[in-house]
Amino acid sequence: MLTMKDLRAGDVMTPMPRYLGERDTLVDAVRFFREQEFSGAPVMGGDGVLLSVLSTRDLLRALTPLALWDQPPGPDQVSATARRGVGTLVTRSPVVCDEETSLAEACKRMVQHRVHRLVVMRGGKPVGILSAIDAVRPIACLDDLQVTHPGAVA
Repeated sequence: MLTMKDLRAGDVMTPMPRYLGERDTLVDAVRFFREQEFSGAPVMGGDGVLLSVLSTRDLLRALTPLALWDQPPGPDQVSATARRGVGTLVTRSPVVCDEETSLAEACKRMVQHRVHRLVVMRGGKPVGILSAIDAVRPIACLDDLQVTHPGAVA
């Protein structure tokens, strides 16, 4: 019988078909998040290397100074902020795991690093995202996990 201990990050991750480039602007990122209904995405360098993960929290942090001005910011300030590349916003190293990392260990990493998603790697390349909701989904569906492994005695 399949149990929570059997689950690996690769079993429950969301495959990573899309990401942001380091030169994409804040406007690009907002549009991307809205269209894809994402709350975070990997940021890749021009050389194909994973730089970090950009979250809606990062976007809010970047845009907040515009909202806190005593008077509305001028078009130059808004334009300069909107054109800022997302590569300049991501300052921390990405928190990653590989496909074979146990779901429990992946969850521990999220808690330890206070992040809502891990980038799942295969051979040094990102292949998916393990979000907090991806990690919780199997727990919510535990009764549906009554799957028998091949060769297991039921």
